[in-house]
Amino acid sequence: MAAGKAEGKAEAKREALLAVLAARGIEVPDELREKVLGCGELDQLDTWFHRSLTATNVQDVLSE
Repeated sequence: MAAGKAEGKAEAKREALLAVLAARGIEVPDELREKVLGCGELDQLDTWFHRSLTATNVQDVLSE
């Protein structure tokens, strides 16, 4: 049950991240979209989400 809950949170964070990027007009190439969609690390998704609020390009968001 805990694993399902964590996956649900990760899915919501992935969707929110991509929605913010789209709303800000930041294009996400397929390769980087797959990177986002394949990520299950909640901390990493949080980092990317917070970066997406101020970044001017997708590379700034998804840099390691």
